[in-house]
Amino acid sequence: MEFDKSKVYTAVNADELKVGSKVYVSDNVYYLRECVEENFGHSILTKIMSEKETKRFCINNKNNEKWQLVYLIEPPADMNSKQSKKLRKQYKKALNAKAQSTLKRTIFSLARKRDLIGVIAIIEAVIIVILLFIK
Repeated sequence: MEFDKSKVYTAVNADELKVGSKVYVSDNVYYLRECVEENFGHSILTKIMSEKETKRFCINNKNNEKWQLVYLIEPPADMNSKQSKKLRKQYKKALNAKAQSTLKRTIFSLARKRDLIGVIAIIEAVIIVILLFIK
């Protein structure tokens, strides 16, 4: 990949970058350029520190290292895109199926015990969940 200076972020313009972006990180321009030109492994930006910090960029590693420079490879996916809508729909469907299964078992268990108050409480909870999903 060719090195593009306009994709370099520092402490000055860090707020223009979005958390979740695919990035290369470094504390010097030489290594940052090498990462880009050699297509080294990228990282995901997990946090941008306050303006008081000289190293404002945090990435997805176990050491919680902070970096001075970031090269933007790709911004995070837009939450309004078709792909993210599809993922949200699949998640709701899976969550709904699991909730229905759990709910059925609970209702039948309570019904066998003839715990009418428990069944009524479950039905009220279902109504609340349905109203939340409708919005």
